[in-house]
Amino acid sequence: MNMTHASLKLIGVSKKYNNVQVLQPVDLAFEDGEFITILGPSGSGKTTILRMIGGFTAPSSGSIVFQGQDISQLPAFRRPFNTVFQDYALFPHMRVAQNVGYGLRVRGVGKTETGRRVAEVLAIVGLGDKGHRFPSELSGGQRQRVALARAIVCEPKVVLLDEPLAALDAELRRSMQDFLKDLQRRIKTTFVFITHDQHEAISMADRIVVMNHGRVEQIGTPREIYHRPNSEFVARFFGDNNLIPGTVDSRSDGQLVVESPLGRISVPDRLLISTGSKVTLAVRPEHIRLRPGQSEREYSVPTEIRSVNFFGATSQVALTIPQGGDFSIRASLPTVECATLAVGGRLSMAISPDDITLLH
Repeated sequence: MNMTHASLKLIGVSKKYNNVQVLQPVDLAFEDGEFITILGPSGSGKTTILRMIGGFTAPSSGSIVFQGQDISQLPAFRRPFNTVFQDYALFPHMRVAQNVGYGLRVRGVGKTETGRRVAEVLAIVGLGDKGHRFPSELSGGQRQRVALARAIVCEPKVVLLDEPLAALDAELRRSMQDFLKDLQRRIKTTFVFITHDQHEAISMADRIVVMNHGRVEQIGTPREIYHRPNSEFVARFFGDNNLIPGTVDSRSDGQLVVESPLGRISVPDRLLISTGSKVTLAVRPEHIRLRPGQSEREYSVPTEIRSVNFFGATSQVALTIPQGGDFSIRASLPTVECATLAVGGRLSMAISPDDITLLH
């Protein structure tokens, strides 16, 4: 991304607490109207970034720039951003409409205009008939929508969402994911969404920032990160990958030949790795086919079935590769293709070189 054209930028931003570096210097840029997800495990630094953008925590170094102005020292209430927290933080003694209109009243907006804007935003989030109720009378999903309505009613330039779906059950969480993305597209406001859930990130984000131990591991679209992780951490954390150790045997004409439990594998030399280097080959389970290769470019590897686990529409098949010292690998297949598979059976699996990612 060209940071010159981004309205919100973090430039060399870092954070220390009591001499403990919790966030290494990072550079990030957010486009207007973008849904960007910051993804990582607990302690990775993702919430620290959100709190610094929101003005709740001051950076130890670097600058937070919005529309060309350094806002690093600007207090939270003076920033044109609003935050939705995991616990919703609704006022229990106020009705829904009062909760949503609270920020407008604090800003001195008149009663008539506040009523109009509250009614409008409650309709947007599907709660037009719930303005008279108290939060305790609503479901978890409805309370989440009230928190969202309160965040967008003041027309912020950026909405910050700190794992707002974490407390919801699985079914409600999925419907809220769809709702949030649809809402963001309709109001065309920049959303910065914090989560540790990879599936949530894939389903909602335009771009994903993957964090690990206070560092940015990778930035890209969900497809880019899913299909082309740039490190073992991203390959392990983002989705499911078979990680296969290997050693570079030779290199020529832009290709590397890697000795691995799969045999000799030729992959594009994107990393300019020298002969003898230790590498890792990443292969998604769904890219493994249990049949002989049907083209010259596919690799066909003899395997033995160790187990078949049913997961509804798909099943996971655990395989061992005798030629690789009984190395284990997982394949994810449509269940209808697994009816004749039996533990102990022998067959060949096929992998296309296009589905192999080289990591170093």
